[in-house]
Amino acid sequence: MPKIKFEPSKKQHQAWQKLTDSTTRFIGYGGAAGGGKSWLGVNWLIIMCFTYPKTRWGLGRKELKNLKRSTLPTFFKALSNYGITGKHYNYNQQYDFIRFTNGSEIYLVDMSYNPSDPEFTKFGGLELTGAFVDESNECTEKAIDILSKRIRHMNKEYNLIPKVLETFNPSKDHVYWRYHKPEKEGTLELEYAFIRALVTDNPDVDPEYIKQLQMGDKATIERYFHGNFDYDDDDSKLMDYDSICAVFENKEIPEGEGYISVDIARFGKDATTIFVWSGWRVVYADVIDKGSTTMTAQRIVETAERYGIPSNNIIIDEDGVGGGVVDMMRTRFPSVKGFVSNKSPIKRGNGDHNYNNIKSQCYFMLAKFVNEGRIYFLPKDKEIKQKLVQELEVVKKKHVDKDGKNMVLPKEDIKNIIGRSPDYSDALMMRMWFELGRNETKIEWL
Repeated sequence: MPKIKFEPSKKQHQAWQKLTDSTTRFIGYGGAAGGGKSWLGVNWLIIMCFTYPKTRWGLGRKELKNLKRSTLPTFFKALSNYGITGKHYNYNQQYDFIRFTNGSEIYLVDMSYNPSDPEFTKFGGLELTGAFVDESNECTEKAIDILSKRIRHMNKEYNLIPKVLETFNPSKDHVYWRYHKPEKEGTLELEYAFIRALVTDNPDVDPEYIKQLQMGDKATIERYFHGNFDYDDDDSKLMDYDSICAVFENKEIPEGEGYISVDIARFGKDATTIFVWSGWRVVYADVIDKGSTTMTAQRIVETAERYGIPSNNIIIDEDGVGGGVVDMMRTRFPSVKGFVSNKSPIKRGNGDHNYNNIKSQCYFMLAKFVNEGRIYFLPKDKEIKQKLVQELEVVKKKHVDKDGKNMVLPKEDIKNIIGRSPDYSDALMMRMWFELGRNETKIEWL
């Protein structure tokens, strides 16, 4: 076998220490463009494959096509630098794996989320010794979590700790609250390590590339040159990102009166979302990917009976196909509320009703509650958590209409941004309907 001599940068060396210790399981590396992220990852895989014969490793990215276009050429470049040629390995392009002559293997892993496979059963056949996920911020947290549970191949034989190396650029998603935020606050768990690496930490980077980063707009410079996770140049956002994340941490919020808010799926990737509330605590979440009107209505009935929610404290999205669910529910629960997004806002005695419709009014109130830390989301499903954060972050003020009324981005605009319907945030938003009318003797519509 060829002799491999990896010469890491200072930051790559710090990461290497975590990749080879006996305690760290998740290693986050990077946080800016050009910090040698992919180079570190592919070198780690190569060295581990040659050091430990017959082991099996995962090389993942959100989309396999991007892995093959970007990460894989870096992998083959590293092999070439060490004089490792086709006589030392075989690349099976049909089944997407690389096998070395010592029996070690690297599997190319598609980390993309598919609504028809929410539990990533496609990973079920994998038995890995370790994994490198490039641009992990593009993947869901659940994908990484499930992949990590597939690491158990020959770890005991070689006394190797199951490890996942994640590389990423600054992003307001799971890498933010799993790595950046706790590292900044000094609360990073023992099994986690975060090594920040900027383009200036890479001695081999092309100086012209640095110049290009420095000549970008302010957002590019802050995020990709300075590695600033906290930079946000969008003043149209209604909710602060840290406040959104705190929704899952506000355990001090007391229990209270029970409510149910339901967003009804319309088509495609939409999901029916049922939230059960105790005061301002979401205590239960039920997500239905596909289902008839009858089945959806029955699920709501069963949930209401299980939690003892009175019919007049149930609100259901009545737009489109939701109207059929509301009609069916009212045969048993006549006091069920129907939510129509384009209905006029509720007229309030304090004058706070200058909105284009009830949906905007409810979202502005939701933003106030989130920013003030008045909501606690208890369900622990990581997929729901990640999607809810993503949806709340794109709730934005749209330009004030011709009548000077406040409005939020329409659902179609949100779909274009995140690629799906904001089912979870809409279910959260509808709870505000009850609060809007709480202090009014009679609900009046403008």
